[in-house]
Parts: sequence; C-alpha cells; structure tokens
Amino acid sequence: MLERPSEHPRRRTGGVTTGFPVGGRMGPGGATGEFVRPRAGRTEIERMVQPSLIDRLTDAEPKSPRDPTTTPKDSAQAFRDAVQADIEWLLNTRRSTVVVPESYRELLESVHEFGLPDVTGIAVNTPQGRTMLRDLIQNALERFEPRLESPVVRIGDVDVLSTPMVRFQVEAILRMDPGPEHVVFDTVLEVARGQYAVEGDAGTTPGA
Repeated sequence: MLERPSEHPRRRTGGVTTGFPVGGRMGPGGATGEFVRPRAGRTEIERMVQPSLIDRLTDAEPKSPRDPTTTPKDSAQAFRDAVQADIEWLLNTRRSTVVVPESYRELLESVHEFGLPDVTGIAVNTPQGRTMLRDLIQNALERFEPRLESPVVRIGDVDVLSTPMVRFQVEAILRMDPGPEHVVFDTVLEVARGQYAVEGDAGTTPGA
C-alpha cells in the first residue's frame, strides 16, 4: 500500500486526492468518484461515499492489520476534508512561468498549468485587482477540481490596514456518491505572502 506524501500532511484517507490532477479527465471512480443519484432503500454499505482510486490504494496507517470502521457520515466528511485540502493545495501551487500559446490546447489542460500564477503583484485594494484574482481562482477550480460542479468564487472583505488579506468563498455542488451536496468553502488569501488558507466548509446541503 502507498503512504501519504509527507509534504501534504493535511490530506486524509477517505476523500479524493490526486498527486497530478489533469483537468478532470479521469473516469468514474477516479477524480470525481462514482457520481450517481441516491436510490431509496440503500444498505449502509451502499450509502458509503466512494473514494477515488488513489485513496483506495493509500493506507494512512500501514502498520495496522485492518482498516478502521467507518460510517456513511464519516466517509462523507472524509471526502469533504480531502476536497478542502486539495483546493488549498491547488491554490498554493505556483504555476510555471513559461507562457503556453493558445494553440497548444492539450498542454494548457495538463499539469504544466496546475496551480495559480504569483498574485503578490495584484492590487487587491482595487475592483479590477479583485476581479482578476477571482477569475484566476475560478479558472483553476474549473480546470483542475472536477469534484466541484459549477464552482462560483465570490470575493468578500479586503483588509489592507494590518496584514493585507482577502476573504472569498467558493460555492459549488460537490460531486460524490451516493448523492451530491451543495458546499461553500471559506478561504483567506494573505496577500504579502501569496498564501491561501481554506478555513473550512461554511455549509453543506444534501442533494443537487
């Protein structure tokens, strides 16, 4: 079994994580999990949230002789936790500075473009700067986080007096089996360091 990479300690077993996201091109049970509508009369096992292939191959406790027991609720929370950690990882990854021509469509959808550009030079105290930041984040989520359906990024408060920070929310439908959920992630950008922190799920609503 594989062990979690030490450089990403927040990633948890039970959710979907990918070491090299490729724009959501993986099939059922891969990056997006098996996305099916809930059916009436499901057994407890059928209500468990289906993790991705990488999580099924990853053992958080390789020395334990058996897997820990879990419930459908626990498996759903583990899935959300993994998505939250991976969003943070995506936003804190700096994209290559090599400019790719628009004609190279396959390369534009590859891991070469994973992450965000350096945003420390963006004037977040201006409407234009905040709009640019929002568009960069939304574009990255649409391309590299296939578990989020129709993500919408909303810029919130901007603190420019003490430690410059920008607060924003990521709202989307979380694709997961046995049923999708509406989720809202609160996120903070520390402008001087260009560091993002996904503080947690502000709310979930079952169903789509």
